[in-house]
Amino acid sequence: LQNLNIKDWKAIVVFDGVEQPCQNIVDDERITYTRIDKIGTLNHGGNVRNHGIKMSTTTWVGFVDDDDTLTSDYLDEFYDLSNQYDPDVILFRMKNGNTIIPTIGTQIIENGNVGISFCMKKCDTYFVPSSTEDYFLLKILNDQNKSIIVSDKVCYMVNS
Repeated sequence: LQNLNIKDWKAIVVFDGVEQPCQNIVDDERITYTRIDKIGTLNHGGNVRNHGIKMSTTTWVGFVDDDDTLTSDYLDEFYDLSNQYDPDVILFRMKNGNTIIPTIGTQIIENGNVGISFCMKKCDTYFVPSSTEDYFLLKILNDQNKSIIVSDKVCYMVNS
């Protein structure tokens, strides 16, 4: 986050059941840290994200897992697309090894071809934890006639 070209952002870091948060806590007024009791086990990241969504005070919320990174132009691309199209959701392409999803050249949101690499206007729609929770949240938003833009740029890097 601190390497983004645009410095006007806020972050909520949710420690999910972590007794001793990481040793390298960054002292940055843009970052709020919170600790919650462990929510579930496998495939319960959505509950943690829902906690962060409910805490947020901004119009838009985006997500990044603790072992992933954003490209330095992530917010540049966000602002370009939000100003040009005024969407409800911006889905960025994400790179995991040599794989890019959504697949280059497609604008279709389909199960298995999307990930957590999106920002959305804050609303009363939340993740339902599962192994495909990212897709299902996007599907629900699409079914609610929310405007979804798929960026051509890879702005999210999976580092696991």
